[in-house]
Parts: sequence; C-alpha cells; structure tokens
Amino acid sequence: MKKFIGFAVVLLFSAVLYAQKDVTEFLGIPVDGTKQQMIEQLKAKGFVYDSQEDVLNGEFNGEEVSISIQTQGNKVWRVVVIDKNSRDETQIKIRFNELVSQFENNESYLEYIAPSFVLAFKEGMIQRGFLSEEEAPEIFDDFLYDQTISDDENIGNGIMLEKKQYEAVFHQLSKSIDKDLKDITDKFYEGLKELQNSDEYKELAELKSQYTEEEYPEEMIKRINKMDDLAKSKFIEYIKAMERAVVVPSSMKQVWITIFGRGGRYSIMMFYENKYNEADGSDL
Repeated sequence: MKKFIGFAVVLLFSAVLYAQKDVTEFLGIPVDGTKQQMIEQLKAKGFVYDSQEDVLNGEFNGEEVSISIQTQGNKVWRVVVIDKNSRDETQIKIRFNELVSQFENNESYLEYIAPSFVLAFKEGMIQRGFLSEEEAPEIFDDFLYDQTISDDENIGNGIMLEKKQYEAVFHQLSKSIDKDLKDITDKFYEGLKELQNSDEYKELAELKSQYTEEEYPEEMIKRINKMDDLAKSKFIEYIKAMERAVVVPSSMKQVWITIFGRGGRYSIMMFYENKYNEADGSDL
C-alpha cells in the first residue's frame, strides 16, 4: 500500500477536471448525500436497518455483514462493512487474500489496469529507444507489489505484540477512464511521431549510420542529446497528464480492507471512502 504513494507521484495521470459527482460507490450507490438517503438506498438493496445499533444487516459479496455509515458535515463520507462471522488465523488469511485477489481482478479499480499498463508502457518506451533498460526508472516496478499476507505470517503476534495493521488499499477508477487514457496516450504518441518525422531527427538518424557510437563528433553528440531531451520532456508531460486523469481522482475514491481480532478470532473490515467529504481541518 505504501508504494502506491510513490507510484502515484510519478506514473499514471488529464487535463480533465473531475466533477465531485464522480465519487466512491458502494453497491452502485454514491458514498455521498445524507445518512438517511444512504440508509434508504441500502434498504432498497435488501439490507435491514437496526435503529438500536444504528447499522444495516445483510449479505455482501457472499458474507453476512453489518454496515455502518459515517458522516462529516451531514454528508456521508464513509461506509464501513464488517464481517459478522469471525475466523481463526488460517481462515482469516484466506479470506483477506481472496478479497485482495478480487479487487485486483476487478476492472473498476486502478489496481486492475496499473500492472499491465505499467509493463506495456515501459516496454514500449524501451522498444522505441526513448529509454534504455538501465534508464527505465525503478518507479515503474513500484506498483507491482503484493498486498496479500504470506502463509508464514503470524497475525496474532503481529497484532498483539508488534501492533501491526494488516491492510490492503484500492482505488476506484473514474467512469471516463477508458476515454481519458486513450486521449492522453494518443496525444503523447502523436507528439513522438511528429518528433520522429522532423528533419532534425531524420538527419541525425542518417548521420548515426555513418559512425560508430565512439566516433560521434562532439557537435553531433550535442544534437543527439538535445533530441533526447525533447523526447523525454514529452514523456514527462505525458506522466503529468496521466496523474491528473487517473491517480488524482482515484486517490479520492479509496476502498481499503483490514483485519481486527480478539481472543484468537479475526474478522474483516472494509471501508468505502469518499475523500471529498472527509474532514480536512477547515472547521478548526
């Protein structure tokens, strides 16, 4: 989860400004509006409201759960889903890891498109000669990490003695993600194509064929470096555009899961958060 922050700073990003209507959803319901509105919409989905406990009970993703709705400034900002059935340590690892896999294989989440996108983009940049294997920044690999819990992890000791929090974080994509990615990527490759079709690029390509790399004249090296800098500046522009299109809005649509336990029994908690409605200190 922590690596996502580093990845977000550098990799996926549109000059498109997102309306606040594109917020986190739970069961297709926007995590927004008033608490009563959310309760009514969940009741329409088959959940039963318990006014004494102030929770809704029902089934979600094949599990019996209770749902709590949290507000800020009279607006819903978080839906908390808690498994009713507790498990032992082995079972909770299986439950946690299955959920991680489900999120990673759900095309509505950034974690679904990012690994294939990162690898394809990295390979494309190398093949086109704009990055070498050595130059390709390690940040490309930062998203390709595992959020599952290993078989040999002792969750009981981790929670009780080491105060660990076992969690996995995911981010819902904007509804216009496919179009945004295509528009930005098309524009990027258009710019590269223009560069490759320029007289300077073609002239340098011809000159390169007349020398070995060790024989390049100093003036030619300067021209090559200038061309490389132009290509890399387009790459940087592309990254920034992708950040604004993908990572920034997705960071406001956060969904995460964690394990809580007591007496050797454990359950899953899931949080669907609309970060636009989260307390930001403006009321202080």
